[in-house]
Amino acid sequence: MSKGLASALARPFLGRVLEICIVTPDLKSTLMGLVRSGIGSFRIFHFRPDTVSNQEIYGKPGTFEIDVAFADTDGMVWEVMQPVSGQTVMQDFLDRTGQHGGFQHVAFDCTEVNSATKDKQRPLLGDNV
Repeated sequence: MSKGLASALARPFLGRVLEICIVTPDLKSTLMGLVRSGIGSFRIFHFRPDTVSNQEIYGKPGTFEIDVAFADTDGMVWEVMQPVSGQTVMQDFLDRTGQHGGFQHVAFDCTEVNSATKDKQRPLLGDNV
Protein backbone atom coordinates (compact mmCIF):
# COMPACT_ATOMS: atom_id res chain seq x y z
CA MET A 1 0.00 0.00 0.00
CA SER A 2 1.34 3.45 -0.85
CA LYS A 3 2.34 5.80 1.95
CA GLY A 4 -0.17 8.44 0.77
CA LEU A 5 -3.08 5.99 0.75
CA ALA A 6 -2.10 4.56 4.13
CA SER A 7 -1.96 8.09 5.55
CA ALA A 8 -5.37 8.97 4.08
CA LEU A 9 -6.93 5.77 5.40
CA ALA A 10 -5.42 6.28 8.85
CA ARG A 11 -7.22 9.62 9.30
CA PRO A 12 -10.73 9.25 10.70
CA PHE A 13 -12.58 10.88 7.80
CA LEU A 14 -15.94 10.97 9.57
CA GLY A 15 -14.42 11.63 12.97
CA ARG A 16 -15.49 10.18 16.28
CA VAL A 17 -18.64 8.09 16.70
CA LEU A 18 -21.14 10.11 18.74
CA GLU A 19 -24.18 7.83 18.67
CA ILE A 20 -25.25 4.35 17.67
CA CYS A 21 -28.98 3.75 17.26
CA ILE A 22 -30.59 0.32 17.44
CA VAL A 23 -34.23 -0.20 16.50
CA THR A 24 -35.88 -3.20 18.10
CA PRO A 25 -39.31 -4.81 18.37
CA ASP A 26 -38.53 -5.67 22.03
CA LEU A 27 -36.87 -2.90 24.04
CA LYS A 28 -36.61 -4.88 27.29
CA SER A 29 -34.89 -7.86 25.69
CA THR A 30 -32.48 -5.69 23.70
CA LEU A 31 -31.55 -3.64 26.77
CA MET A 32 -30.97 -6.79 28.81
CA GLY A 33 -28.57 -8.06 26.13
CA LEU A 34 -26.70 -4.76 25.97
CA VAL A 35 -26.39 -4.58 29.76
CA ARG A 36 -25.02 -8.16 29.81
CA SER A 37 -22.46 -6.95 27.25
CA GLY A 38 -21.38 -4.15 29.56
CA ILE A 39 -23.34 -1.31 27.94
CA GLY A 40 -25.58 0.70 30.23
CA SER A 41 -27.18 1.80 32.46
CA PHE A 42 -30.07 3.13 30.38
CA ARG A 43 -32.49 5.99 30.88
CA ILE A 44 -35.87 5.06 29.37
CA PHE A 45 -38.41 7.53 27.97
CA HIS A 46 -41.87 7.11 26.42
CA PHE A 47 -42.36 9.65 23.62
CA ARG A 48 -46.02 10.34 22.83
CA PRO A 49 -48.04 13.30 21.54
CA ASP A 50 -48.42 14.86 25.00
CA THR A 51 -44.64 14.70 25.69
CA VAL A 52 -43.30 15.46 22.19
CA SER A 53 -44.95 18.33 20.32
CA ASN A 54 -45.01 18.83 16.55
CA GLN A 55 -44.57 15.15 15.69
CA GLU A 56 -43.78 14.53 12.03
CA ILE A 57 -43.27 11.60 9.69
CA TYR A 58 -41.43 12.28 6.42
CA GLY A 59 -42.00 16.03 6.81
CA LYS A 60 -45.75 15.75 7.40
CA PRO A 61 -47.71 15.92 10.67
CA GLY A 62 -48.04 12.58 12.37
CA THR A 63 -48.95 11.00 15.70
CA PHE A 64 -46.89 8.23 17.24
CA GLU A 65 -45.62 6.66 20.43
CA ILE A 66 -42.13 5.27 20.80
CA ASP A 67 -40.06 3.96 23.70
CA VAL A 68 -36.48 5.25 23.68
CA ALA A 69 -33.55 4.32 25.92
CA PHE A 70 -30.23 6.15 26.17
CA ALA A 71 -26.89 5.12 27.68
CA ASP A 72 -23.61 7.02 27.64
CA THR A 73 -20.40 5.02 27.18
CA ASP A 74 -17.18 7.03 27.20
CA GLY A 75 -18.79 10.02 25.50
CA MET A 76 -20.73 7.97 22.97
CA VAL A 77 -24.51 7.58 23.20
CA TRP A 78 -26.32 4.29 22.68
CA GLU A 79 -29.92 4.92 21.60
CA VAL A 80 -32.38 2.03 21.51
CA MET A 81 -35.84 2.61 20.04
CA GLN A 82 -39.01 0.54 19.98
CA PRO A 83 -41.98 1.91 18.04
CA VAL A 84 -45.22 1.49 19.99
CA SER A 85 -47.95 3.00 17.79
CA GLY A 86 -48.43 5.19 14.74
CA GLN A 87 -46.26 5.48 11.66
CA THR A 88 -42.59 6.11 12.38
CA VAL A 89 -39.30 5.79 10.55
CA MET A 90 -38.40 3.17 13.15
CA GLN A 91 -41.48 1.07 12.35
CA ASP A 92 -40.64 1.32 8.66
CA PHE A 93 -37.14 0.03 9.51
CA LEU A 94 -38.61 -2.92 11.45
CA ASP A 95 -40.91 -3.69 8.52
CA ARG A 96 -37.94 -3.70 6.10
CA THR A 97 -35.98 -6.04 8.37
CA GLY A 98 -38.82 -8.53 8.86
CA GLN A 99 -39.33 -7.23 12.43
CA HIS A 100 -35.75 -8.18 13.37
CA GLY A 101 -34.45 -4.63 13.75
CA GLY A 102 -30.79 -3.79 14.07
CA PHE A 103 -28.48 -0.81 13.73
CA GLN A 104 -30.57 1.98 12.21
CA HIS A 105 -27.99 4.76 12.17
CA VAL A 106 -24.57 5.81 13.39
CA ALA A 107 -23.78 9.50 13.99
CA PHE A 108 -20.25 10.88 13.62
CA ASP A 109 -18.88 14.29 14.64
CA CYS A 110 -17.56 14.80 11.07
CA THR A 111 -14.38 16.50 12.29
CA GLU A 112 -12.50 15.86 9.05
CA VAL A 113 -15.45 16.88 6.88
CA ASN A 114 -15.75 20.16 8.78
CA SER A 115 -11.98 20.75 8.55
CA ALA A 116 -11.95 20.06 4.81
CA THR A 117 -14.75 22.54 4.12
CA LYS A 118 -12.82 25.23 6.03
CA ASP A 119 -9.57 24.40 4.20
CA LYS A 120 -10.47 24.11 0.50
CA GLN A 121 -6.85 23.24 -0.38
CA ARG A 122 -7.14 19.85 1.31
CA PRO A 123 -9.22 17.59 -0.96
CA LEU A 124 -11.34 14.86 0.55
CA LEU A 125 -10.64 11.23 -0.33
CA GLY A 126 -12.63 10.55 -3.50
CA ASP A 127 -13.21 14.27 -4.16
CA ASN A 128 -12.72 15.08 -7.86
CA VAL A 129 -12.79 18.84 -7.46
